Amino acid sequence: MSTPKNKLYLSRFKKHVCDTRKHLNESDYVQASEKIWGAMSSLVNAESLNEITGMRGKKEAFENLYRRLCVKYGHLRKVLTDCHFKDAYHLATMAEGLHLYFFGGRSYPDHYILTVVEDCVKVFEEVEKVL
Repeated sequence: MSTPKNKLYLSRFKKHVCDTRKHLNESDYVQASEKIWGAMSSLVNAESLNEITGMRGKKEAFENLYRRLCVKYGHLRKVLTDCHFKDAYHLATMAEGLHLYFFGGRSYPDHYILTVVEDCVKVFEEVEKVL
């Protein structure tokens, strides 16, 4: 059953995905990086009974959610590999790195950020289509 909280998080997920594209077009890789984490975090909480707050919990929840979605929508497995991710946990770990980059906890070259953010957003756009 969908609750107002779940609907709010789903709305945030969609907005973060849209905002990521906007920030990429503006070459604002710092903001685009944070929107990836926000999208993943919001998606996890949109699909969870209880809010998940910790990084590790969010990564594990994303992995479980993606696995469930792949059972119903098999093409999502290929989307991950086409976007250079070994699995959903790998994508979640990369999103965590982007989150740390936003806060200055990591340093990456622009071309790396652009590639990873672009790959993440492609996966999220495909997820959005099946929700």
